[in-house]
Amino acid sequence: MKLALLTSILALIITGCAAPSRLTNLENVQPNEVAVIAKFSLSHNGSPTSLGNVVLSDISDTSFKVIGKIDQFQPDGQNYIFAKLLVGKHYYLQSLVYGSGMAQKTFQPDFVSFDVKPGGPQYLGDVSVDLIGIGATAATAIGLVTNIIGQTIVNMTGDYTASVTDDAASAQLAFNKKFGTTTPLTLNLGIAAAN
Repeated sequence: MKLALLTSILALIITGCAAPSRLTNLENVQPNEVAVIAKFSLSHNGSPTSLGNVVLSDISDTSFKVIGKIDQFQPDGQNYIFAKLLVGKHYYLQSLVYGSGMAQKTFQPDFVSFDVKPGGPQYLGDVSVDLIGIGATAATAIGLVTNIIGQTIVNMTGDYTASVTDDAASAQLAFNKKFGTTTPLTLNLGIAAAN
């Protein structure tokens, strides 16, 4: 019984955290999707911190109770993520995983958000997040699941700030290099809430 439960939980984690929205080539973008690029940077008390994964969630679906509504992205060497997101949806930065991969910060849906508009490839901005303070607590839900397999993910507490800035020229260069294209990006900056 315990083995069946553990297998089910692990299957949910693996399939729920997989990134079907990861963009590997422009030919795989469906008519109801848009290719997007965004850059993420993380600091802790003003000092740059190693960024692991970026987790985006679709807030358009108010029944956000299914782990499959999460898209997790591994930034490239310049901290860009490349994704294909559904047109007309409202996504938000749910969390950032950093350090050794066992620390994360989870955010409220209005912290940093993105509206995906119809059209060609879009640049969502350079998102900078600064974690303020040193507190940390075990993340209850994730900690419960991961403790079963002998790991703990620490959720940082304390305050945080964010900004979304425009460096479209650098994003265009990164997009062109990744996909071997000269297709222009449309500027569609995300929104960072005042904290």
